[in-house]
Amino acid sequence: MTIYSDYIVIGAGASGLAITNMLAKAKKEVVCLEGHSLVGGCGSYFRRKKMLFDVGATTLSGMKYNGPLKKFIDEFNVDVNLKHIDPGLCIHLNNNKIYRHANLEDWIKELVKFYPDFEQYIVKTWNEIEKINEVSWNSVSLSRYFPISSFSDIAGILKNLNLDSLLLIKTVFGKATAYTDVNSEYLKLIDQLLLIAAQNTSKATNQMVSTMALSYLNDTWYCYGGIGEFTKQMSISAKNNGGIIKTNSPVSNIEKRDGFFYLKVKDDEYRCKHLISSIPIWNTKKILDKTLSKALSKVVIKHEPKWGAITGYFRVKLKESLKTVYHQVHFENSSYFFSFSMDDDEKRNTDGFQTLTISTHINLKKKVLPKENYEELFKKLILDHFDPLQVDTTGIGTPYTFEKFTSREKGSVGGIPQETFPLFHLPKSKTSIKNLYVIGDTTFPGQGIVGVIQGAYNLAYRLKL
Repeated sequence: MTIYSDYIVIGAGASGLAITNMLAKAKKEVVCLEGHSLVGGCGSYFRRKKMLFDVGATTLSGMKYNGPLKKFIDEFNVDVNLKHIDPGLCIHLNNNKIYRHANLEDWIKELVKFYPDFEQYIVKTWNEIEKINEVSWNSVSLSRYFPISSFSDIAGILKNLNLDSLLLIKTVFGKATAYTDVNSEYLKLIDQLLLIAAQNTSKATNQMVSTMALSYLNDTWYCYGGIGEFTKQMSISAKNNGGIIKTNSPVSNIEKRDGFFYLKVKDDEYRCKHLISSIPIWNTKKILDKTLSKALSKVVIKHEPKWGAITGYFRVKLKESLKTVYHQVHFENSSYFFSFSMDDDEKRNTDGFQTLTISTHINLKKKVLPKENYEELFKKLILDHFDPLQVDTTGIGTPYTFEKFTSREKGSVGGIPQETFPLFHLPKSKTSIKNLYVIGDTTFPGQGIVGVIQGAYNLAYRLKL
């Protein structure tokens, strides 16, 4: 049976759900196809021992400066209970705790306590970081004109330029090392913070992107019920606007005939005029037929999956409430990110236990140790840094696990690491194949939920929604 829809979206992660909402609200006929039984992708969830765990993503950002998250929640009436987390992070470094306060002056004072010899440098650079971050979010609509494909794009850029946005020009071509050239220990601190949101270190990350990544933690939000609750509500909003979301509908092949895309989904065939893939660009290439895949290869060949994650899922009973639910434990050349559920989150907790997810980056070219090694390491980290009353393991995830449950190529996380020239280097939503678009965390812009939602807004502009 052939099923027709004007628009088909592949993947019901945050980006796919965002563009489905936008299409549905614009009264477009849209079907979103999700290969798994639940929506959410990296922002999905699972239940174990009566507790609710986030699969991957654990934090939200993008509420300040009328950012993409706030804009989306308000525009589509997404029914979620969010709480601003301040401090947004506790950094465990050399037996010290450094709190990442939302207030810039408090954060600077915190840094100066640990790096007193560099007070002037810290004050100067962090004031610049926050200023450029603010200008970046206020000018984020400029990103919708890239790649430049018409005179109207050039006109749009020129029309939207102002004195503030001109500040961004030097940072577009600069590196994040502009903020780390005083001390090797301070450099390690900044590099581990950058890995959270930019998926790269200061040596490679673009300066403008680095300001947004480093400021991410002054705009950190917790979603009651977990990130899975957020993507679930995105799905409900899309359906309320008339969109159709089909789970357990993996796309195995795509070909194009007579101006239409034909998608093989189990025993059915879907046909559409406009096709939007929100899955990673490597996964997209694999399900295209030979002709379409070859056309997309020029973009894909420049990139390959780099980062995976080792993730531990625990239930813990703590002696006392934490000052913040987000922690990062730093070592010489690595770090571990801890995400606790709020102690009053009744949707996730049970019997006095809170959920805890621990994750660390792993280069996908490196060998993955047995799960038992990571379980032992993670438990030691919990005991050393939090002194809990009780710790129970509920599972250890490797890139193999992540690939199995999300289908992401090689179990990759975080998309394509941000680099020096992200505006020109990363894949864009508009492809060389007419009416085929790609969004998500392997396109520009696209890091974390905030980035992929902005990417969906950029495509909505391209589609004149």
